[in-house]
Amino acid sequence: MTLGQYLKPTWKHMPVHRYLTEDEYSDLGRYAKNMGFDMVASGPMVRSSYRAGELYLSRLIEQRRKGASASA
Repeated sequence: MTLGQYLKPTWKHMPVHRYLTEDEYSDLGRYAKNMGFDMVASGPMVRSSYRAGELYLSRLIEQRRKGASASA
């Protein structure tokens, strides 16, 4: 899951109502993890592709390590 800040691309687009704080992003990230999301990227500059490959590979490595230790 990615949680990021909307940034108004031009004056024609909807205005930003407010900016979230780093603490709010941390809280939202923890909340998403507690809901069951395995991979969460939460911050003001996070976008849908933000670190997607890195998060996927770290999750894959973690799963393989768990599988290897379970069969040992």
